Amino acid sequence: MLGDQPALETSVIDKIVAAYRNGQRHIVAPSYQMRRGHPLLISRKYWRDILALGEGQTLRDFLRRNGEAIHYVEVTTPSVLQDMDTPDDYRRELEGFLSAHPTPSSREAQEV
Repeated sequence: MLGDQPALETSVIDKIVAAYRNGQRHIVAPSYQMRRGHPLLISRKYWRDILALGEGQTLRDFLRRNGEAIHYVEVTTPSVLQDMDTPDDYRRELEGFLSAHPTPSSREAQEV
């Protein structure tokens, strides 16, 4: 699971785990408006293949080669597509969180 998705809801994780436990396929991925997101749940069956990816290859290459093994779980939240890679991303996420969860100290946190 990626660590840069602060808005990810537990309900998404619950859906992914439930689909995997129901034996849907060996790879389960959330999908929001027909776009694959994260987190992915990948069966141990594929771990060696992932670890054997060559230099310059990514998980995206692995997923392309194993597309038939992917089960997509439709979700109603774009959080599966959002992540934080830059300080600007962090500020955007922080502002969104503080807007949704106002507290007396919200103004102080926004100044970080």
